[in-house]
Amino acid sequence: MSIETQQLHRALITKDRSLPCARYRSMNEILPNLYLGDCKAILDPITLLSSGVTHVLSLRQSPVYMRHQVNVKHSQIFIDDTEDTWLLDSLNAAMDYIERAMGNGGTVLVHCQEGRSRSASVVIAFLMKHFQVSFEEAWGYVRRRRPVAGPNPGFVDQLKIWERRGYW
Repeated sequence: MSIETQQLHRALITKDRSLPCARYRSMNEILPNLYLGDCKAILDPITLLSSGVTHVLSLRQSPVYMRHQVNVKHSQIFIDDTEDTWLLDSLNAAMDYIERAMGNGGTVLVHCQEGRSRSASVVIAFLMKHFQVSFEEAWGYVRRRRPVAGPNPGFVDQLKIWERRGYW
């Protein structure tokens, strides 16, 4: 683990409030190389390029297409944002995509329609697994960076189940 990652890990565990909270934007940096955002973020090539985004993971009910020509890999997981949608079936594919991209030095934007529930749930799950922290710790960390983040109650319940099962 790099020094930077260790510092972020300590901040996550201790709930360090010295790290700035970004105001609501179409995308917010959660970790170096990991952003959380809404559907507007992928429509803005300047924001993607200036943030160094190399990979986009879209979590939507229907396909979304990037309208511009940028060298960004794009993967989609089709999932509804309802309390009875089974999120856990999608987590392995999402974790694999994020881990593979970041492991190869890429920068990932995870987004859904509003950057609030589906994408926040996946980013929270990534933090839980990567740093071996609780749902509450990961959610608190994400909320400090993207205040509008708020998984729906069904996703919250499932992420707590995922935590109890050991992130599988």
